[in-house]
Amino acid sequence: MTLEEILTDIDESIEELIILGKETAETHALYAYDLFCTAILNRTVNILRGFTSLMRDKNFIAAAPLVRVHLDSLLRLYASHLVSYNIDEFASKVIGGKQISNLKDKDGNLMRDGYLAKKLSQQAGKEWILDVYKAGSGHIHFSNYVTKGSSKIHNEEEKTIISTIGKHDEFISIDEKLGAAIRVNQISMNIAALITLWKKQKSEYKNKA
Repeated sequence: MTLEEILTDIDESIEELIILGKETAETHALYAYDLFCTAILNRTVNILRGFTSLMRDKNFIAAAPLVRVHLDSLLRLYASHLVSYNIDEFASKVIGGKQISNLKDKDGNLMRDGYLAKKLSQQAGKEWILDVYKAGSGHIHFSNYVTKGSSKIHNEEEKTIISTIGKHDEFISIDEKLGAAIRVNQISMNIAALITLWKKQKSEYKNKA
């Protein structure tokens, strides 16, 4: 797929996520966890809007940190499945201002970002999570991920480089752009899968009632 085709897929997923949120909220009663999921989805939708706009505007430097922010939403949603108590209680804690990084999972571990990324990456098919976490942090904090967006080697023998300050991302390879867009799509699918799981759980509540 071309970069534009992947960005179009991301755009189309936005409406699907909005519909998923609406259907989930309207299934059976309204729980605190619904408000938590609504916040996740609202954040997700607007991050996706920003990501595709920035990518099309050749502003990868601004778009890249959004991959890490997007992953943050998935990690927080995943955290709700690790606690020993009811997820509604978990949601109430977060909505009330508790930091998830200060909450513990059922094994007594603080659910900090690095821990959540490592644990989620242990699931089959999700090994890429930890790599995205590390790379994403490199785009948020000043690192070589940032410097390579403004300079590149021109001639190794002559030891010359080319640097730039401008409104473009020409120093970023198409492979890196494609990789970021693909990961954004994968993160969205995982967010949708977890919320769909909650929707199914609510449907079972309704049937029992």
